[in-house]
Amino acid sequence: MLQLRRTVLICTVLLNSANIASAFDADPCFTPNIKINEVIKALNADGWKTADRNDPTVVDHVTWMGMPQYFAGDSGGQTVESVLRIKRTSAQGILKKRDLDGAKTRILSRQTAGHTEVVKIAVVVLPQQNASIHCSFSLHAGSIDTWPELQMANASGPEFLRLTSDAPNIPDAIASKDVVAFNVPALFAKVSIGPPSDAIVETYLSFLSKEKTND
Repeated sequence: MLQLRRTVLICTVLLNSANIASAFDADPCFTPNIKINEVIKALNADGWKTADRNDPTVVDHVTWMGMPQYFAGDSGGQTVESVLRIKRTSAQGILKKRDLDGAKTRILSRQTAGHTEVVKIAVVVLPQQNASIHCSFSLHAGSIDTWPELQMANASGPEFLRLTSDAPNIPDAIASKDVVAFNVPALFAKVSIGPPSDAIVETYLSFLSKEKTND
C-alpha cells in the first residue's frame, strides 16, 4: 500500500482549497537574514541535516518541488511527464550547483516517522542589497497539522489540493507561503513515477538587507 501511495504522476490538475495549517516550523525561512548558515542552524533544531546530494531519493524530492504549483497555473499544454523530465535534469543541476556571488543554495533532509523529507533553501542578495529567502519543503502528511484524509484518499477527489496557509506579517518585508497536497489515489492511474512526498510547501521572503554578503 505504501508503494501504491508513492507511484503517481499527473496529466491534469484540479485544485480546491482547504483551511489547513502546517505543523512543521518554517520560521527560519521567514526570518530576514542573508546568512544562509544561520538559516540552516535554525532548521537544524527541527531535525534538518545536510542531505546526501547523491541520494536518488533526494533527487526525487528536489525534482517534484514546484510541480504542483506549476500545474496550479497555466501549464501551457505541457504534460506532467514532459515537465518531470525537464525538472529531473534541473534537479540534478541544482544538486551539483556551486555558490555564486550573492546566491547560495543548500539541501537539507530529515527522517520523520520513517519518511524522508527534504528542504531546499536559496538565499539571494541582489544589487542595492535587495535580498530573498526561498524555501521549498517536500513533506510527509504527518508534518501537516490537519491532513485532509478524506479528500486525499478519495480517487474521485481533486488531484491536488491547495491548502490555505497564511504567511506571517513581517515589517518591511514581503512574505508568501503556498501549500499543495498530492492526492495519490486520484493520480495513480495516470502516472508511471510518483512523488516521494505528500505535500510541497513553498515559502518566499523578500526584504532589504543591511548586510552586503551572505557568507
